[in-house]
Amino acid sequence: MCKQGSKTVQYEVTKYCVCSNHARAHSMTTERRHHTRHGLHLNKKGRDWIVNNIIKEIRKWKSSCRVSSPIELPWKNETKDLVIVSVERKA
Repeated sequence: MCKQGSKTVQYEVTKYCVCSNHARAHSMTTERRHHTRHGLHLNKKGRDWIVNNIIKEIRKWKSSCRVSSPIELPWKNETKDLVIVSVERKA
């Protein structure tokens, strides 16, 4: 029952990630060596495994992105629109 429910959730998340380019689904490790004694949390090896996989995904995503050059706008000559006002002080 739980296995089927997790497959449904995994399918829904994957379906969402396919239609958006800003999210990705990644499967988690189920290896015993990555979890604490009671199995509910990740230990140092498990956290390192997840971080390394996230770094790989970011590098893949970054290498596939196209960086376009900035849009150049014409320079406006601001001195043409300035009005010079001279103020003389009386002593």
